[in-house]
Amino acid sequence: IPTHNRARKVARAVESVLAQTETDVECIVVDDGSTDDTASTLAAYGDAITVVSQENGGVAAARNAGIDRSRGKYLAFLDSDDWWYPEKLATIRTLLSRHPEAVLAYSPMDVVDEWGATIGNTAYAVGKDLTFRDLLNGNPIGASTAVVRREVAIAAGGFSKDINGCEDWELWLKVARLGVLRHCKRTLVAYEAMNGDSYSAAVDRLCRNRHILATRMISDSAYLSDGDGRALRASVELVNGSHYLAVAQKASARRCFLRALAANPTDLRAGWWYGLSLIPDGARERLVSTLHGLLGACRRAKMER
Repeated sequence: IPTHNRARKVARAVESVLAQTETDVECIVVDDGSTDDTASTLAAYGDAITVVSQENGGVAAARNAGIDRSRGKYLAFLDSDDWWYPEKLATIRTLLSRHPEAVLAYSPMDVVDEWGATIGNTAYAVGKDLTFRDLLNGNPIGASTAVVRREVAIAAGGFSKDINGCEDWELWLKVARLGVLRHCKRTLVAYEAMNGDSYSAAVDRLCRNRHILATRMISDSAYLSDGDGRALRASVELVNGSHYLAVAQKASARRCFLRALAANPTDLRAGWWYGLSLIPDGARERLVSTLHGLLGACRRAKMER
């Protein structure tokens, strides 16, 4: 659990780990230079958790510090504003034990607001085992849902510290070169969405870091063919454009969608998103919400059969 100045929320995350039905667990919390009451909040748990304190270096550096300190066979990541449901670790451990070819397992998650009320679910976006090529089209794996074999995460080099907000996507791409990414159909995690102000402030940084990720992966021919590089570049532009659209920066969004189309003319998503950008905000949000609901219902019905 990496944390920075989230004394109240990190307690909720820790409690969710300690409440797991799987008991063979070490809970490592990395205090990434907090200046609030995080240290005293964590000290109250005594020997039930391991606390690593360091100067502020960002979420990737904090996760890497936790990996270095860990001793277990599997690594499960949990952001300090999210929490796990009690069966999370037991369910994923069973899944990985049954599928030795899998290097990582993940699940859908409930999306909650800052008061803990459920406002969505990611089942519409996740619902199958993933390959490297699947991940070129985007990152549906929430970091707090992922459980990866420790030796695989280390072999892949851990999290890159210079692309905050995209470091998980990059690691999943590297891990996917080493084996199958196995999907669990059960929702096992609650993910707290950013509030509007925080999200708006972060969009430019996240978009810039996705460009760095794509450039880095494309420049390494060991990872990507020319066609794969175009697919990744288009996906990055589509993700960036959708984020700009979400904060009403329509001109920036449309430029991203046009670049996506130029990078990969066969990717029909670019035209779809460009068309969405032309619809008035309220109508577009209602349309997207309705489509997500329908996709989620179809995905859940398919998984239940």
